[in-house]
Amino acid sequence: MRHILGLVLGILLAPLMLIGVGWSVKQTYSAYAQFAITPSRLVLPLLVLAACGVVYAMLIATRMSPLASFIVGLPFLVLTVLALIPSALVSVLGVYQPIGDGLSILVVSGGAMIVGLVGVMPIVVPSQWARWRARPAAVGGFGGPGGYGGYGGQPAPFGGGPAGSPLVGAGTNDPPTAGYAGENTLNWPQNPPH
Repeated sequence: MRHILGLVLGILLAPLMLIGVGWSVKQTYSAYAQFAITPSRLVLPLLVLAACGVVYAMLIATRMSPLASFIVGLPFLVLTVLALIPSALVSVLGVYQPIGDGLSILVVSGGAMIVGLVGVMPIVVPSQWARWRARPAAVGGFGGPGGYGGYGGQPAPFGGGPAGSPLVGAGTNDPPTAGYAGENTLNWPQNPPH
């Protein structure tokens, strides 16, 4: 079901991403080229570009089907390949001039190749195709059977550390283990002088 949803989302979002990115790149480029860098000319294009980036990142980062990011990234990669044949690139991008100009800027700068590869690569990762399964509950959680074993080989808090650890029996009612008979392992006095 998620692959069908990813296919539908990819088909719907691919043209919207091309239009949004192409338009916003053209607007920001023309503002910088004319030295008209004012908030009134840059706010809307940059917001559209940020929205396209957030939607694209959500397609890639979520457990959505890799088809969604593949379909959205593929046109950017195709435009990059068409850059090898300039006449084909001009004929494809000349259909709607304001968006085509922005996309040609993105293709020539190499940005279209990066955007395309980022969207296409998740399709070759096998874990993206696997069904998500919930992990089983951990046995012996905090206070449960089996006790709390700490993380990464570190001793558990509040005593209960590994055998031979100075934390075993320290400040708890646990009996001291062999090798810890109340001596201070840090060479501090047991009872400081008054």
